[in-house]
Parts: sequence; structure tokens; C-alpha cells
Amino acid sequence: MDRHMEQPWSQRWSDGLVERAGMDADRLSRGRTARKMEQVGAIEVEPGIVRAVVHTTSEARTLIGVAPLAESRWETAMGLITSQASLSAALLSGELPEELAEFLLPARGEVSCDCSCADGGEPCVHAAALLHAVGDLFDVEPFALMLIRGRGRNDLLTEVRKRRSQLLGVVEPERIDLPRGVDPGVNAAESWRHDPKPLETSPRLPRQPGSLVTLAAPPPSDSGIDESDLRLLVADAASRAHSVLTGDGDTGLSLSTGADVVRRAASGDVARISAATKVPLDELSSAAQAWQFGGAPGLRVSRRKWEPTSEQLQPGILALGPNARARANRVSLLRSQLRLDEDGLWWLFHADDELGWVLASESAADPVDLV
Repeated sequence: MDRHMEQPWSQRWSDGLVERAGMDADRLSRGRTARKMEQVGAIEVEPGIVRAVVHTTSEARTLIGVAPLAESRWETAMGLITSQASLSAALLSGELPEELAEFLLPARGEVSCDCSCADGGEPCVHAAALLHAVGDLFDVEPFALMLIRGRGRNDLLTEVRKRRSQLLGVVEPERIDLPRGVDPGVNAAESWRHDPKPLETSPRLPRQPGSLVTLAAPPPSDSGIDESDLRLLVADAASRAHSVLTGDGDTGLSLSTGADVVRRAASGDVARISAATKVPLDELSSAAQAWQFGGAPGLRVSRRKWEPTSEQLQPGILALGPNARARANRVSLLRSQLRLDEDGLWWLFHADDELGWVLASESAADPVDLV
């Protein structure tokens, strides 16, 4: 398997036909030229069968038979998938992990060819061309290999979800087989016809987000997920949802990745987040302090320069005194600095020996209120 780890599925398929299925390499190579000349028509794929019309010097109707995956091999493959969270996640996100090649590629006696041409060899040039074309198909849609081996994509994903759910003990067995995304109990048209309930009759919003529920099972050891990190993420999501419902904040979903890291650091373990994200600790600490005072606008004014007019800067100069020095949107005097943002608000910064200029207040329309 090591030889195949970096190969596309088409190459694994071609190599497997020779090395595992025992097909004649010389006869198989004859089909590569025909495939490159686009002489293979539309490919029909169904469990155990691939068929197409192939044009070389003559037209031939060609069929490839592939034995369904033996139940024992299917069970072994499913055991591997459910034991490794990374494989389950890959499948559920639409990828066919390369680790499954060992189970899916056919062995000796599992591939047969049938063609309407007069060539009695196996594979004939038409069948060889179709076999190469099927390999190309796997590069575009690797789950076609699952279908050829007798297991459809939906069957596979349903089985993965079922086994992972049973392993974690978080889903009742009788509900596992519901198709993903189906709402079994609410009719949208009927709900639309109902009059909305008065807001005052709605359940009261709790004063704070609810407490975390203990996980039924810890994340798999190979998932790369730390349970404490997961708890922090859940608590953060609950806090943001609560702030949206109370009208004190928004979801934060519009933030860039960098801004969201700063937001998390402003209320979390800055050193730990710095180590996880590789953002220098002093830079993240300064940004987190800016967020604590001013949220996204505070972070923005701490990072962005712009060129206001001298008239726009005059209130800042008057607030700090005649010795103040103005540059870009910043007015400085000794260890104090006023910054004007593009909305016309002023922010006070103080010099820190380790962090540089750090935000020290909320914004104000009049800089005199800050100094």
C-alpha cells in the first residue's frame, strides 16, 4: 500500500488490475491509447457492472464485471472506518480515503470482460480502453468505485453514521436510519398558517447561557480534538447566541478568522491561543486588549492607518497640547496617543514597554473626554 499513498485513484486502479487482479499488463496497456483518443463512449455504472460503446477500428459494446465486495471485507473496512474518526470525517465530507484502496481494489478472479468484438483475448483493446476510462472516472468521482463493488454512496454514509452513533451512544438506534436532513414532524405550510404567539407569552430568556452537558463519550483519540477545547468552543457559541437574543451583540459570523481569534483571546487564555494559532504573544495580547475596550472597531483602529485632513486632526492636537505631534490619523504626546477612526470617533492609546501602543479606553466623539 505504501506505493499507492500519493497516487490518484486512476493509477491505483490500473496498478491493482495487474498486481492484484492478475490481468495481462501488455494487453491492458493497449487500451491506454484508445482512451486518450476519446474513443470510449458514455460510461454506465451500476453495482458490479460497467458498460460502454468503444470505438477503435470497429465499434464494440463492452461490459466489465466486477464482483461485489465480500461481506467479510465490507465488515473489515467498516471496522477500520469507524475506529478512526479521520476516516469517518473524510467520508462524510465527500472524500474516499486512500486507506480503503486495500479493500476496494479487485483481486484475482473478481474482474471479467465481455465484448462484442472478435478478439478472444482478455482484456481486448475495447475492454482495456474502458478499464482505463473507468480509472479516470474514479479521479473525478471516487465513490463510483464503491458503487461498482456493490455499495452505493448513500448506503456507505448511512452505515458510517449508524456505526459512529452507536459507538458514541448519542443516537437512538431506531432514529439512525432517517435520511439526513429530513424533518419527520413539522409541516412548513401548516406552521405558516398558524398565528405567531405574542412575544410576552414566549419563554423568558435566562439571565445567562445554560451549563454545558457532559459528553456521552470523549472525542476519539485519533480525531485531534481536545475535549477542553471543544468545551470552550461550545461555551463561546452559547454565549454569542445569548448575547444576540438579549440584543447586546451579534453572532460574530461575519468576522475574519484573524478577528475571531482576537475576539476569543479577549475573553480566554491568550497564551494558549497564541501557541495554538502561532500568533506572537505580544501581538495577540495587544490586539485582545483593543478588543476588550472597543470590540471590532477598537481592533480596527489599533491596526489601520489612514490620512485624515489637518482640520479633522485639530481637536486631537488641542486636547493633547501644542507639543503634540500628528502623523496619519494619530496625535501623540510622550506616552499618550489619540487616534481618529474613519467614523469620526477618537480613541486613547498608552505606550507599553512590552506591547507598544495599547488601547486604553472606549471611543469618544470629543478627544477632551479621553484625556
